[in-house]
Amino acid sequence: MLMGVMPYILLCQPMISLTTTGAYLNRALAMYQRSTKIELLVTCLVTLPLAWVSTFVYGYNISGLAAASFTGYATMGLVILSIYNNADWEKAVRKNKKIAGEFESSKMNTGVDTMDGVLV
Repeated sequence: MLMGVMPYILLCQPMISLTTTGAYLNRALAMYQRSTKIELLVTCLVTLPLAWVSTFVYGYNISGLAAASFTGYATMGLVILSIYNNADWEKAVRKNKKIAGEFESSKMNTGVDTMDGVLV
């Protein structure tokens, strides 16, 4: 039974990597909410219904679940990478500068006094 599922699992791993990479790239552009919402929607609208149909309607058991997982990750990866590809880059730069500016303007004491790169 496990040997019948192995091809699905081996095909699923690159899709998981594709989805993870796309999600990290979107989060680097400060699109946390959009990326997370897309992942949730694709899971609820693609992966779970496919898993239900393949298991209860067609009776594929674990191989049906693995196939649904593969299809869900492939769909999610393509959608997330297309969102990344069509991102508003200027808005992302402004947003990241704003986030960095708030961090730099905070009154954090590092405990080390420096002057022109030389420790005092």
